[in-house]
Amino acid sequence: MSDGKWHITITPIPGTEDCTIRTSDGREWTAKGVALFADGGDQQLFSYFWNSPAIAAAGCVKSFAQAIRSENKPAVQFYKYLLRFMCRVTGTGANEMTPEDALRMFEAKEVYDAARKNPKEFN
Repeated sequence: MSDGKWHITITPIPGTEDCTIRTSDGREWTAKGVALFADGGDQQLFSYFWNSPAIAAAGCVKSFAQAIRSENKPAVQFYKYLLRFMCRVTGTGANEMTPEDALRMFEAKEVYDAARKNPKEFN
């Protein structure tokens, strides 16, 4: 960290589905699915996805579970906000729908949207 600023570098590995994630403090990971989100205010919404959405989502869920097990207070607070905001934007209240029902609803909507887009494929 010669400039005194902490940073993350994401580098695709040629010929593979992997990417390397390096931090300026020397840590390194290899990943197949990456999703980064940030909100910097007006016109500064950032979303980045690499390779597998399923693996990135699984990583998010595993991180959530680990945060709860390890009682990582900032991470637990983040996931509480994530769930709260998901309920708001999807129109579901905290007590109106089980997680299983919410998942079924989202999966059904994906099929519905796909069928609407290409009706011949679903007849």
